[in-house]
Amino acid sequence: MKKCELCGFDNPDQARFCMKCSRDLDAVESGKGPGDTVEPGAFVPAASGDNARLAPTANVRRPSAGSPMDIEMSEQQAAASIESYESQVASDSNEPPEIQLSGIAADFAENQRYCDQCGHANPKKQRYCQQCGKALEVDALTPAMNAPRPSTMIPLATTEPPQPVRPGGTAWGAPASDCYSEGPPGTGSSRSFAGSSGFAGAFGVREIIVAMVGVLIVFALVYLFAFGGYDSLFSGKAKKIRGAAGVMQRLPSFQYNITAAFETVDGVQYGGSGKLLFETPDKTYWEMSLGTPGKPGVTASMQIGDKIYGNGPAWQTADPAQSTADALGLWRDFSSVEDLGTQVIGTTNCLHYKYRIQPKLITTALGAGAQSGASDAVIEIWIDSASSTVVKMTVQVFNVMIQGASTNVTMTFDLAATGQPYNIKAPQ
Repeated sequence: MKKCELCGFDNPDQARFCMKCSRDLDAVESGKGPGDTVEPGAFVPAASGDNARLAPTANVRRPSAGSPMDIEMSEQQAAASIESYESQVASDSNEPPEIQLSGIAADFAENQRYCDQCGHANPKKQRYCQQCGKALEVDALTPAMNAPRPSTMIPLATTEPPQPVRPGGTAWGAPASDCYSEGPPGTGSSRSFAGSSGFAGAFGVREIIVAMVGVLIVFALVYLFAFGGYDSLFSGKAKKIRGAAGVMQRLPSFQYNITAAFETVDGVQYGGSGKLLFETPDKTYWEMSLGTPGKPGVTASMQIGDKIYGNGPAWQTADPAQSTADALGLWRDFSSVEDLGTQVIGTTNCLHYKYRIQPKLITTALGAGAQSGASDAVIEIWIDSASSTVVKMTVQVFNVMIQGASTNVTMTFDLAATGQPYNIKAPQ
């Protein structure tokens, strides 16, 4: 062991500089003064072979001739000297702070610090290189560029080129049944297995939403251009019809006289008549007499508020899903509007249109209720071009079941009066 004359630290025999205060131990041993220190910049190999290190050549005593420095023995001796040093530090608290060092670990197998000047391996928490005396960096754990790497280094793993990824997040080269994907962060979507069967397994949430929006757009386009939706919503013809409905609704009341013609699929023909009375949107009364051969009869329906009544033969409430008596339905929820030009009715110049509505209103007035086999009601309407009142209408419905026979019906509505009191009330 070499004892430092400056700080009294016991260093290994092969140490050239004090591991505690970096004093040149060879200079002290040979009687040279403190000024005879290493001159940086000039280096010669300290040993030959693969473990050669660079060391200063000026004023530095080389190790005695013999075998190269045994690093393993050096590590063991350094560990022993550090343990001795820690016990000295614990009892000596008067040393200057710049040369105090505590908690030194000498585990060379796992923690080594390499000098970036000579490449010598030193204990991790050592301040100065014991080979050349250079101050070691605090975090200098990597060896110098020209020093051999420790055998404990982990070799770099080889990486393969990235695989292409399919939309669900699964690599094309991987089996789909063994992979799964997750939705983007913050979207709240759950895991979906790429190999799972079903619609949700094949598509993500975003794709499903896009598909649903696309289906809705297709349905909207079909309605607008194939079923007259565009005309009923945006055309000037539809605005004229809705404008007439508004005028009729604002009237104090109105009455239409109805004449009807019936023809069964067997060719049996008969007639009928009736009337439509309107006071307010929630007070409407329909009455029809049917000259059915062998069984003539009268049918009536009434709407008071949200309740619908029908007589058959006594008054009773009807199911709103199956029946309606709202007269304003003649001019609402229509489709397939056709402009038939203008026509004079009596002395009135009228706008002439043709369109379709659901048949439930007409079948209710005929006492037949809703029928799945009946066709749409085809309406022709004549609107006073000056006042926008509905002067006349014709309604045709086909395949209506009346008293067990499939019948085609044509009804004609003529405006008879406006502003008359009718005193429409719910039946007692």
